[in-house]
Amino acid sequence: MIKKIKWFRKSLPAFKGKKKAVFVVGASPMGNPEIETSLKGIFSEEEQVKVFYLQGGLRYERMGTSSRMMMKMFSSMVAKKKNKSPEEEEMAHMIGCSYDISDRRFISPVAAYFKEQQD
Repeated sequence: MIKKIKWFRKSLPAFKGKKKAVFVVGASPMGNPEIETSLKGIFSEEEQVKVFYLQGGLRYERMGTSSRMMMKMFSSMVAKKKNKSPEEEEMAHMIGCSYDISDRRFISPVAAYFKEQQD
């Protein structure tokens, strides 16, 4: 879910001719191919919006009750799975509790995008 995406889409005509970008923050590590797949197609080519993914973390204490319960159930299912891949092992370890893997340097590609000369 991208917060304020409806507002952003509605506002796109006001930004015509300007660089536009959206960054999405999530709990998965950067470079996860599933993230790339899920972010493709959010915006059409005509909208000309660059989408960036930045890894962040997971905070159970800031989640609503239903989200927290759902995540705990998912965490339990992943932990109990037999013959986990290394990625699944890492996921099981990470989603078991709150964590923050954000870093200021993750914003560098976003900043570089806006510093590039516009075509």
